[in-house]
Amino acid sequence: MFNTDDLTLENITKRLNATVNLSDYHRTVMENKTDYFTKDTVFEDKFIKIFIAPVILKQVQEKVIGSVILIEDITKQKRLEESKTNFVAITAHELRTPISIIKGNAELLLGATSKNLSDSQVKIILEAIEKNSGHLLKIVNDFLGLTVLEEKRLHFKNTKFDIVKMANEVVSDFKEKAAEKDLYIKIAVPPELLPEIVADQDRTREVIINILSNSLQYTEKGGITLSFEKSGDFVKVLVSDTGIGIESDEQKKLFQKFHTVG
Repeated sequence: MFNTDDLTLENITKRLNATVNLSDYHRTVMENKTDYFTKDTVFEDKFIKIFIAPVILKQVQEKVIGSVILIEDITKQKRLEESKTNFVAITAHELRTPISIIKGNAELLLGATSKNLSDSQVKIILEAIEKNSGHLLKIVNDFLGLTVLEEKRLHFKNTKFDIVKMANEVVSDFKEKAAEKDLYIKIAVPPELLPEIVADQDRTREVIINILSNSLQYTEKGGITLSFEKSGDFVKVLVSDTGIGIESDEQKKLFQKFHTVG
């Protein structure tokens, strides 16, 4: 944990810098003959918890002969707590919009008996309900998909298909959303004819869609380019954008569940 073989009280205190003064806590425990706990403490890129207990010889008038110090790395537990908090926040945020739109449009239709809505107005309302119902279903399916992944019940159906053709289809689906933000979205033509790839077509499409969705969400000017690169027996699919990017110290959190960076 401390990357040192010199596990003395002074050296560990020094390694903790100003985070925790272990020597002072040890002294307090020895003098007061009471246990000491620290709250969750940040140490470098970890979260730690410290417990100190006095060692007492009751036979010799409760003489304190030392202390036991337990330093526990609780980073995983802390990250799990953060994931749960982020999960609730993200879920509430994601679900609120489509539910509100569906509810609002349903109320409009229910009130249509007292308001003479034209056929075109009814069509717009129904289209909004249909579109947001689909959005809601996608969110639910994403969460179910995560459960399948975690329980290792995901099975891949590998087939041979044209990755460039698939990417063109996905990019076409995003062009309207990109135009709404005045962004370009394009595919760079491969420098050489790419072979068909062998993979799970639905899962591959899902990954490309997720990455393009993030690019659209965090890009305000410019646009997104999807390109390809042959690498040995593999074909790389690369997505680049002119958005805000991710700080290098945040990149290690990319594969944590329900984590968003600032």
